[in-house]
Amino acid sequence: YKRRYEAQAVLDKDGRKAAGLPDLSPYLTGPVSVDLSYLQAVKGKKELALKFALKNAGLWLPGLHWRKQAGEEGVAWLSIDLQSDSTVNIRQFDLRTGTLSLDGSVAFDENRALARAVIGKFKHGRTNVSATIAPHADGGFNLDVRGSEFDAPPFLKEDDTTVPQATTLSTLHINATLDRIWFDEEKSFSNLSARLTGKEGEWQKIDATGHLGAGHEIKLSYEVAPIPQLSIKAANAGETLRALDLFGTMQGGTLLLSARKSDKKRPEAWIGTLDVTDFVMVKAPVLAKVLTNLSLTGIQNNLSGKGIQFVKLDVPFEFENDIFKILNARSVGSELGITVEGTVDRGKDVVDLRGTIVPAYTINSVL
Repeated sequence: YKRRYEAQAVLDKDGRKAAGLPDLSPYLTGPVSVDLSYLQAVKGKKELALKFALKNAGLWLPGLHWRKQAGEEGVAWLSIDLQSDSTVNIRQFDLRTGTLSLDGSVAFDENRALARAVIGKFKHGRTNVSATIAPHADGGFNLDVRGSEFDAPPFLKEDDTTVPQATTLSTLHINATLDRIWFDEEKSFSNLSARLTGKEGEWQKIDATGHLGAGHEIKLSYEVAPIPQLSIKAANAGETLRALDLFGTMQGGTLLLSARKSDKKRPEAWIGTLDVTDFVMVKAPVLAKVLTNLSLTGIQNNLSGKGIQFVKLDVPFEFENDIFKILNARSVGSELGITVEGTVDRGKDVVDLRGTIVPAYTINSVL
């Protein structure tokens, strides 16, 4: 080497300020031990290597709902290539703690704007993915994510501390290919393929396909323009409704949910329909009690045993502020015809429904 410099220091908040480094509070707090090496090769190549001992520091990544408290083990490495044209590239970064591992590289263009960032490994809880970030032609960024597992809940939780100054990307385009994505402690989708577009912190378009349980396909489509609209198609309605904790006594069937927002005076209101075909109802306690009260014991016994076959279920609905309003829902089955309307208040856990139940033999006798 033509030149080689080494230095060591312990920098707390005041020390980082005195060294001209930016204040990273509250994302980085406490003292950090720094080992620095500056190398210049004979042919002019320059390299800066940094090692950060983070045991006495606190780290916070609010987007991941993740913290490292002071006293917990942690170390980071940074290798920077300094080009002769003043271009700076991060050849390798690596962060290791007891609960999170992250490594990759970052390249910048001649204007020192991001050209490409590669995350070779990101492990946190059940998440194990890699990613690539690059500029998009519209001024935003492309994010390509691939991996074996992705744990969604930590990314969806609200942190207990307010971010002092949030950075909002103009536009973010995400392509994701994941073997499995978890949406709670036990439930997951497999073989997920998704394309998402977000702008200024709001999702503009989502198209996703995955599989539930035994491999039944489910498709989700969401688009905000010209009006917000949502579509969910599922090859197994019962499995899908159970996975979403909406309904646990349906088996089989195909599902199509279509909903939209169209009332500017009620910006939180969704209006739509839920259609399910060729399904079986089994051990539905509310329906069983109604059948017993109506002395329809034969039908009730079927419900408790093999179940009752239904050909179709149509549920027009409105959903607003955690209140699900059912508008003249109808279902026709091998043994029953049912109509229902009323409200389900998920926030207060209150159900107020009314309707009619007509045995199939009554319909047949009328016909």
